[in-house]
Amino acid sequence: MTSPAQIRAAGEADAAQISGLFRFSDLDAWTPENVQWLMREQRAVALIAEVGAEVAGAIIGSGIAGEAEIYALIVNPAFRKQGWGRRLLTVFTDICRDRDIEVIHLEVAVDNAAALALYRQGGFAESGRRPGYYHHDGKPVDALLMSRRLQT
Repeated sequence: MTSPAQIRAAGEADAAQISGLFRFSDLDAWTPENVQWLMREQRAVALIAEVGAEVAGAIIGSGIAGEAEIYALIVNPAFRKQGWGRRLLTVFTDICRDRDIEVIHLEVAVDNAAALALYRQGGFAESGRRPGYYHHDGKPVDALLMSRRLQT
């Protein structure tokens, strides 16, 4: 019998699996120790999506003083185009709302069309830009700053 698909709170024991997802992204890799350190923070929000024994994706962020930031949302390529990014973002947003967060911030490379579409569909709007913040294949790529105001 297969285990059901689920999104759950990630714990320190999940750090290696979450760290492993970074190989599927343009983000700088986080070591399991980096992930564990963040999870120890009281204000951290870390979620993992699982399909059976496989990790479909994860989202990590934190919130304090009415604002939250998404540090990373990564979906395993084997599970892309199946709604996992949207579901992770929705659960993260619901947790933020429960914690009286008023606005969520994130940044994304302007050349990451899939992520931009996901965030726009999730109610995020452009709030700024960091020129040349990322480097992809040796070329500078702007970071787009996005925010979503939550209705509490």
